[in-house]
Amino acid sequence: MLKEEVSVMSRKLEELQGEKKEMGCTYQRLQKEQKLKDDEVERIRLEAEKLEKDRDGYRTESQRLKHRISYLEEQVFDRCETEDSIKYLICDCLLTGFDVFDFR
Repeated sequence: MLKEEVSVMSRKLEELQGEKKEMGCTYQRLQKEQKLKDDEVERIRLEAEKLEKDRDGYRTESQRLKHRISYLEEQVFDRCETEDSIKYLICDCLLTGFDVFDFR
């Protein structure tokens, strides 16, 4: 009877040791998987950070270009306005007979 109990206990001990080994392997596999996932999360975080910086740079550049366009539009408007004034003055001088180039 004692021999049978020892035999049963030995088998159970072997089973438990096998399960322990399996659990150790599973634990190591899960650790590796977690490391891979952590690395992927870090890579995505860094990529998102870079995209955010790029987006902010594009916003800044867009704002700068909008201001530049507004400035150039004002310049064109002013030049057109000046050109129209000169044309009006020349027409007025021609109609009145005033010599624009006579500086006496």
